[in-house]
Amino acid sequence: MCFEYTPDTVGEHESRWVFRIPSENITAHFLIVGRVNEPNVLLETSRVKFGPLLLQGKNKESVKIIN
Repeated sequence: MCFEYTPDTVGEHESRWVFRIPSENITAHFLIVGRVNEPNVLLETSRVKFGPLLLQGKNKESVKIIN
């Protein structure tokens, strides 16, 4: 079983679900509670230095994203 949720607002959210299999007379109740926080996304470095380039030149740098 997999539950996916994409929140629209920050804060606590809860959702109630009922899972039923009528042929087996099985009923299970679920309460799913979660807290949504604003992400704190940072870059590993404060600047990217590409060095001297000619017009239409290309260079490549990698930056790590920290969450």
